[in-house]
This record gives sequence, C-alpha cells and structure tokens, in this order.
Amino acid sequence: MIQTVRSRLDGDFELKMPVGTKVLCVIVGPPGGALKIHEVNVAGDAELLFQVEPLGGELTVTVGNGETLENNSFVIWQEDLVLPLSVLREWADGNGGHFWSGGQIRIPQLAPGSYTVCAGPPEPLVAPHELEGWKSRARCQSGYLAAGASLDLRFP
Repeated sequence: MIQTVRSRLDGDFELKMPVGTKVLCVIVGPPGGALKIHEVNVAGDAELLFQVEPLGGELTVTVGNGETLENNSFVIWQEDLVLPLSVLREWADGNGGHFWSGGQIRIPQLAPGSYTVCAGPPEPLVAPHELEGWKSRARCQSGYLAAGASLDLRFP
C-alpha cells in the first residue's frame, strides 16, 4: 500500500498505519532536495527523524528506441529498497524531467547511493517473494550515483 503524505512547513507529518505495523518504508522527497527512501522500525513510539539530502544526481536507464514501458517491467532499487515507479514518475515530472522519452527513463534529483535497475517481462508483481523470482529472470544493471553526477545504466 502506498500513501502520500505532505509535511507541514516545519517538516512534521502524520501517517495512519494499520495496527501492528512494525516496519515502514518512507520516501522523502523535499522541494529542492534529493529523493531518498528509508526503512524504519515503527513498533515503538519514538519520534522519527529523516536526513534530507540536499544534492542529488540523475539516473538514466537506456533500453533502446524500440522499447516501451508497456512491453517491459522495470524495478529500481535505491540501496536495497524498491522505489515504486509511480513515485519516480511523479518525482521526475515534478522536477522538470521527462520520465520516459526515446527509449530512456530519466529521474533527476535522486539521493547519492547504489542503484540497481532490472528490466524484465511485464508481470504483475505484488509480494516481495514474487519480486525475487522475477529478478532472477530479469536483466539487471547496477552502479553508484554520486551527488551532482549522472548514472547511465544501459540494457543492450
């Protein structure tokens, strides 16, 4: 389940979670900053603080002019956490980018770190165990994105 929550001017936000939730992935996309995903333990009542990345880089995934989003499934990991494509598309569009154009996915202002992108057969992927099986059949490329730099991952 994906929920979008906007913070107040002071950075505070509230999120309603199902009872019993223990781990949560939070994607922080600050205006003028870099998008970063965090995995946090929410079993206690501790206040959560997130580091905002001031400068990001651009991830470009090149798959070729004949390819389309409809005949491929793409999964993008930042470090070891999956970034939903719907979130990345909205982020790219909101940061002056064009998510898909001419056989390329372009995502600006992503936090520095390791990225893995896999392209494979279009299948509905719902549960983590399904994702791991799909990944074994997909083509994957990895690299490190530095602040203020570009990372171009190419699929032959």
